[in-house]
Amino acid sequence: MEEEKVIFKLKKQPLSSEIKERQEKNRRFMIMAILCLCFLVLGLLVGIAISNSQDVEESVDVDYAKWKSIRNLMDNYWLYGNEYEDLDGELSDRAYYGMTTFLEDPYTSYMSEEDYMAFADDINMSFVGLGINYEQHDGVSTVVRVFKDSPAELAGMLPGDIIRKIDGVDIYGFTTDEVEDLALGEEGSMVDVEVERNGELINLRVIRSSIDNTVYAYAENDYVVLEINSFGDNTYNECIHYLDEYQDYSSLIIDLRSNGGGYQNAVQDVATLFLGRDVLVMLQEFKDGHQEEYYTTGSVYYDNFEEIVILVDGNTASAAEVLTIALKEQHPNTTIIGTPTYGKGVVQSTYFLADMSALKITSSKWLSPSGQWIDGEGIAPDIEVYLDDVLYDSYGMMEEDEVYAYDSVSAYTKFAQDALRFLDYDVKRNDGYFDSTMQEALALYQSTKGLEVSGELDYHTYNSLVSSVIYEWANNPEKDVQMLAAIAHIEDENV
Repeated sequence: MEEEKVIFKLKKQPLSSEIKERQEKNRRFMIMAILCLCFLVLGLLVGIAISNSQDVEESVDVDYAKWKSIRNLMDNYWLYGNEYEDLDGELSDRAYYGMTTFLEDPYTSYMSEEDYMAFADDINMSFVGLGINYEQHDGVSTVVRVFKDSPAELAGMLPGDIIRKIDGVDIYGFTTDEVEDLALGEEGSMVDVEVERNGELINLRVIRSSIDNTVYAYAENDYVVLEINSFGDNTYNECIHYLDEYQDYSSLIIDLRSNGGGYQNAVQDVATLFLGRDVLVMLQEFKDGHQEEYYTTGSVYYDNFEEIVILVDGNTASAAEVLTIALKEQHPNTTIIGTPTYGKGVVQSTYFLADMSALKITSSKWLSPSGQWIDGEGIAPDIEVYLDDVLYDSYGMMEEDEVYAYDSVSAYTKFAQDALRFLDYDVKRNDGYFDSTMQEALALYQSTKGLEVSGELDYHTYNSLVSSVIYEWANNPEKDVQMLAAIAHIEDENV
């Protein structure tokens, strides 16, 4: 039997000097390989960048050529081009407006410098003018509020007055911008305003002055009412100006009806007045999903208000909703009364451009301290109370030659029926059919107001009814059933 042969392969062991030489050679090889790879990747990236750059340049060239062609055509051939002092600027602005208009986001928008100034003045309610709020319906401007100690109040203007002329100019059919161009002016300047009140034309001479009024407050019995119309730059200080006088009161009604919002930092400051400092007011969630917390930031705290009632309606929106839900969640005794709020749960940021125009862009959504998002839904009140139907009516204005009489049907008659009932006249129907009780009530109203007594609904009678409803709403506390509910709630709690 033969022995099994085992073959060993002999391998020369390198010397230490040879090992070092080989390692150095490998290291140089790796460096060269990496450098080659880097140059290859860099070359590819540069190629892509050059290609993309060429594509972008070509795209920009095409867009600019198209834009230049449109501007040239509009400038040379548009029939109405001569009516614009700066047609190029007008076309540019319109392009920017279109670029930032989206159906799914009604809040993002481009603003020219003039737009932004008007936007800021509207939030701050800061301007030189008359000191009124007014509504427009089919070209007719009706005063709905006269600010306390304002030029309009000093001149004798009242809620419900229909503005007919400003400095002799008939403003029927004017836009709000056109009305404001006439009403606003230099401080101390004089303006003549013609108003219609109960069918009578009255001339008022108003001396314009600075208006900065987002807040009004007063005390009744054992509670304080704080009306906040907007959250502007000075709202926090305006609140302090009033509330310093009422530190002996423990019940507060905050009226946020028709408050469309304002600045985020303003609502953080105002919340401090009732929550104290460093209390969570809201969360913001951004495009990438991360959240940030925002706290009260003011320095003044009224801890005397142990009970708070907040009045809201369908026009309570944005920053006003932030305050409402923050107090509801963070204050130990807050009750919300009224109707569901608007439901604006997103935040806009304003970015200024080189020419002082601005882009207001939706940048985040806001959530309550507990994480609620009320966008599109609003805040449901704890106690739901609706106002009289006439205050929700959507009404137009009659033509001067229109007349509605017995046995007719119209939307104007429907409004007149609601108006007469609101004014405590006896009407049996509210469906727009002109019956005998409507005729009798209308004749009595015309007699009371010094109008021609016909028992028919004509232009002057209709306008008088519109004015009377607004005046009654502004001056008769018994018609504000939401405020009455808030007062009743406080009185019940204090029993």
